[in-house]
Amino acid sequence: MKIYLDNSASTRVSPEAAKAVYTAMTEAYANPSAMHTAGQEAERLVKQARQQISFTLSAKPSNIIFTSGGTESVNLALFSVFDHMRQGGAILISAVEHPAVLEAARALEARGVRVDLVPVHGADTEWPGMVDTTEFRSRLTKDIRLISIMHVGNETGIIQPIGELSRIVGMYNSDNAAKIIFHSDAVQSYGKLAIDVSNGDFQDIDLVSISAHKIHGPKGAGALYAAAPEKLHPIIFGGGQEGGARSGTENVPAIYGFGVCARAANQDIVGHAKQANTCRRKLLDGIMAEIKDIRVNSPMDASVTGKAGCSSPYILNISFLGTRGEVLLHELEKSGIFVSTGAACASLGKDGPKASDTLAAIGLPKEAQEGALRFSFSWDSKPEEMDFVVDRLKNAVARFRSVGSYR
Repeated sequence: MKIYLDNSASTRVSPEAAKAVYTAMTEAYANPSAMHTAGQEAERLVKQARQQISFTLSAKPSNIIFTSGGTESVNLALFSVFDHMRQGGAILISAVEHPAVLEAARALEARGVRVDLVPVHGADTEWPGMVDTTEFRSRLTKDIRLISIMHVGNETGIIQPIGELSRIVGMYNSDNAAKIIFHSDAVQSYGKLAIDVSNGDFQDIDLVSISAHKIHGPKGAGALYAAAPEKLHPIIFGGGQEGGARSGTENVPAIYGFGVCARAANQDIVGHAKQANTCRRKLLDGIMAEIKDIRVNSPMDASVTGKAGCSSPYILNISFLGTRGEVLLHELEKSGIFVSTGAACASLGKDGPKASDTLAAIGLPKEAQEGALRFSFSWDSKPEEMDFVVDRLKNAVARFRSVGSYR
């Protein structure tokens, strides 16, 4: 038996996406920049994927810049804004961003960019990890060039109030004749919650980063939505592909597969979210009923429509006090259950796994940080498997608490 609950890290590639990748590798293998008909066929697949992805966002195909994944999309967004400036300027980010944003911001800071971290609501509040809008508003200053706030938190699943934040920025820009650029890392929400850049919460967002392998597509493909792609400043130079925004021969197989999985994900986006939420709710209820001394780090309520302050239906983060997350992870693995720790996306330090920036930022006590597990679902997850997960988890927690494994 294999129960995979680490879908926020990566998902199983769908048969349709895998077939598309194979087709592109074996039949459309020419360089899409080549002028002959074989090259034109490869280019056609890239154009088709660009149209499919732009359609899911209600954008134009020209607004989509293909990259190697979410991390590159984030870096292109952040460095593009500052690379053409000689010095100065500031970036405003939340304290719970993905390492792709946090580390890129630290690299910019080393180049003279001021980095301001806006605080989030604490672990003991109704909205743990949600950006404090009052603090956000107070941090808007004339030197800020870019804001980067993720849509869905990769560790706790919190849905950020992107619409409200973008309206605050819009009013500030109007009052000060400023143009603060707004970027959102939507890697954990694209294809899982509806995103419409022409209307609603994302209509005033300038840049959006997305990725294929979080929605049953291949690794190695991502994209950056840019409202004004002509204003992007490349960070990779060479042949001038992607309208000059990102040089390098396009990864045709991965891009083609990305288009296929993007279309499939968005065909029934609410239905898929409901399926994931059924699994999340059943697992949460089972854990709360069967295991004592836990702390739920995600918002209790999930929203299949993307309501701010709720959790994504695809993520559930829980601390099992008196244990260590990595110990439970490996014990569950013996039963064919695959999860991650709260620090799964953090880099390794010289003394072992680095503490989670996100769980620390929401004020979680050290014991709760070390005992955290993240369960992440997909629309392939099965509700009937959650009973087995609860049973194995209950036994693992009881065993390690009884032998004092935490110490």
